[in-house]
Amino acid sequence: MADQNRRIKVAELDFDGIKTNLKNYLRGQSQFSDFDFEGAGISVLLDVLAYNTHYNALYHNMSVNEMFLDSAAKRESVVSIGKMLGYTPKSAICPTATIQLVVSNVSGNPDTLTLPTASTFTSTVDGTAYTFQTTSAYTASKSSTNTYTFPAVVITEGTMVTNTYTAASNTRYLVANANADMTSLGVSVQEDPNNAAYLGYTLVDNIVNAGPSSRVFFTKEVEDKLYEVEFGDGAVGFAPPNGATVKVSYCVSSLTAANGSKLFTYTGGGLGSSTVNITTTSAASGGADQESIDSIKFNAPKSFAAQNRAVTADDYKVILPQLYDNVDAISVWGGEENDPPVYGKAYISIKPKSGTTLTESTKLNITNNIIKSKNLVSVIPEIVDPDTLGIIVQSTVYYNQNVTSKAKETIASQANAVVQNFNTANLNKFDSVFRFSALSKEIDASDVSIISNSTQINLKKVLTPTLNVATTYTLPINNPIYNDAKSLRAYVAISSTGFTLSGSNLVYFLEDDALGNIYTYYLTGGNEKVYSASTVGTVNYETGLITLNNLSISGTTLSNGTINISIEPSSYDVVSVRNQLASIANEDIVVSAIADKVASGESTSSADYVHTKVR
Repeated sequence: MADQNRRIKVAELDFDGIKTNLKNYLRGQSQFSDFDFEGAGISVLLDVLAYNTHYNALYHNMSVNEMFLDSAAKRESVVSIGKMLGYTPKSAICPTATIQLVVSNVSGNPDTLTLPTASTFTSTVDGTAYTFQTTSAYTASKSSTNTYTFPAVVITEGTMVTNTYTAASNTRYLVANANADMTSLGVSVQEDPNNAAYLGYTLVDNIVNAGPSSRVFFTKEVEDKLYEVEFGDGAVGFAPPNGATVKVSYCVSSLTAANGSKLFTYTGGGLGSSTVNITTTSAASGGADQESIDSIKFNAPKSFAAQNRAVTADDYKVILPQLYDNVDAISVWGGEENDPPVYGKAYISIKPKSGTTLTESTKLNITNNIIKSKNLVSVIPEIVDPDTLGIIVQSTVYYNQNVTSKAKETIASQANAVVQNFNTANLNKFDSVFRFSALSKEIDASDVSIISNSTQINLKKVLTPTLNVATTYTLPINNPIYNDAKSLRAYVAISSTGFTLSGSNLVYFLEDDALGNIYTYYLTGGNEKVYSASTVGTVNYETGLITLNNLSISGTTLSNGTINISIEPSSYDVVSVRNQLASIANEDIVVSAIADKVASGESTSSADYVHTKVR
């Protein structure tokens, strides 16, 4: 035992354990074998030793944690490790909007009219006014009515700020605002004090593009969530001479607050006293905060693996969110995986953080400017819109009224809220799977009184028709459709809301015949169905592909101009394929509650148990 006490145990890290180990160690020495450690002054010395050891253990534990990306907690540590992987965290982003200007009553009616750079516009969101401005000039020609139309003017929210520095060996060129949008960063240098000209420098992220005379700069995140501009050293990039004047200009963002701005007023003075009519093409979107610690931890290793090039689908998923911030979810698949296959293409579907789809101009900007330099020459990227596949949930919950004082409406409301939360947590993202059993389990757990639930789901496709034009519509459900019928119209798996056809005032509906064909029908005064003589489409029950051929639709019964198509799936587990987003809309949730008389003991024979229909 004495031999064991002569060894110091290093496994303990808390104060009491350390002090006990020190006492046991000293007791193992012949000089202190009968010593009273509690009553002697040496106890104070042991406290000091234990505290010192405890502090050092804690300090070294925290220091070591900050050395690794997975365990680091401080932003500075995460950013520093990311820097070693060649990763620069994304900055704040200024919201942008697209508007159309029609200018009239222009003095002198010149042949062309220019909307200057930094022309300002204002918009109000929740009582707060925000300033937007153009980042480049636009020119329009005079029309026959002496008006000037600027069809697609991009305006950016924020305030332009310029920091000025004098070049020296110890000068740090800071972007002195944590809300700076680094995509708007501009750097110019007056290299010769006797020459008023400023030369522009270009941001690069690859030293291959930087020779000794290249006027380039690099950026990195530093302390307090700020960014710093770095110039070359004369070998990699040109080094501005000492005494040169450096201007660092950038836009300071209001982050997400200005997202959604859609009513704009021209406040610039470049158009004089002209009349300016503004139409919003796309509301302000894309405003975002600086990249979070968790996001850096997730993206930095993947960015390193991608090596700044887009070859695999995972490369696109990493690179695009770095270069374009308005990405909430992204799906990428090769042309060989498309239906039908299109070789030599990479398909990209982006669910934006704000809005439902990207504008055509944004898509072109992404493919032609943002990812073109990262993409393989032989692969053509194409951006497609997300395709929402709705899930309709109808649920009846059975509860024991002996264990709750809540009204059945309250219990139904709680279950309804659970379905909404399930949608938020598990759906509305690519490559997701709606798992029916998981939802059913959460509905049961929504209240202690609930015994069970009987839940039915259907799928919903929203069709926006092209009016008065014979059009073929292809609706890929990508999930098997229920079909257990052996004869004509023995079972209906596909139905729709009403619409009208060109040349007729009747209200028609869609319905499958259980044999793979789709017909239209209308209702007589006695609610009898009168089917069309020929088919208007087909359905593949195994693949879930619905095709409607040459339908000339003139109107819909729904006020929003759409047709809702209801589909009964073969399986209650629903998968999102490629650009599909499975989603449960609040209006598609119907929950009712029934008191279970068997569970409460009111019914002894179970003869009055209330059954609910599943199919």
